[in-house]
Amino acid sequence: MHGETCSAVCGGRFVKVTDADDFEECRCAAMYYETVDAGNNRACAVCPGGRFKAAAGNARRCSAWSTCAVGKGIATEGTKTTDRQCTACTTG
Repeated sequence: MHGETCSAVCGGRFVKVTDADDFEECRCAAMYYETVDAGNNRACAVCPGGRFKAAAGNARRCSAWSTCAVGKGIATEGTKTTDRQCTACTTG
């Protein structure tokens, strides 16, 4: 990366990540997934509706929000960085 920040190079969709060996690289920020074009150029795209990515990384797709099981309802709707949270339905 030669001293440049990921934001300066990649428009804020990448974040700098340092691994256990002190190797630094830019990875897609939370809510973005990695795309690669025919020329092998990396980019980050926003997760589509109904999907999320909670942490930085180079995942090639976002995870689908959880589906609430029978007898449970949505406690908190998912976002582009969090999964949907379900809770037991009350009787009555």
